[in-house]
Amino acid sequence: GIMIFVVAQFFIGLVAFKSMKHYLTISKWNSLRDDLLMPSSQIRNGYLELYPFLSTNGKFLLDMGEHLADLGDMPKALKVFEESKKYYISSRTFSSTAEAYYQSGNIPAAIKNLEDLSNMIPSKFYPRYELVKLYYQSGDTLKGNQMARFILSMPVKKMSTEVCEIKKATEQILFDAMKGE
Repeated sequence: GIMIFVVAQFFIGLVAFKSMKHYLTISKWNSLRDDLLMPSSQIRNGYLELYPFLSTNGKFLLDMGEHLADLGDMPKALKVFEESKKYYISSRTFSSTAEAYYQSGNIPAAIKNLEDLSNMIPSKFYPRYELVKLYYQSGDTLKGNQMARFILSMPVKKMSTEVCEIKKATEQILFDAMKGE
């Protein structure tokens, strides 16, 4: 009887210890994310320190990737973003990854991430608008024209100045493309 009690106490203690360690790790991550006065190098070191404990937490990886991208470390940021997508699927994950690929000059990978985002949330105008610009930038006028026409035909769920500006800019891009043919 006493042996079972001792073993049970041991496992309860172990679970409590792991829970406390996890709580402290998450708390440190939150302080890295929320402390606006902390120097970038200290934030970077904090993320690197927490990485072994949170390497399967997609939200943590996304935050870490965005921080690395803000610091201009695109190779590491892209590696972390791609890892993040294995654990956390969100519009922010794909848009941040697309932006990092774009900043790195990898337009095809940026396009792929924006296409994935557009398929994931088909009612959003902004990713499609970014695709139009990237298709034209990469010389794919056929896809650029198709996506521009698609945007102009999309129904508007909620009218906003952003949607109006996107539609107006898309009309201008398509007009300029047709004028150039």
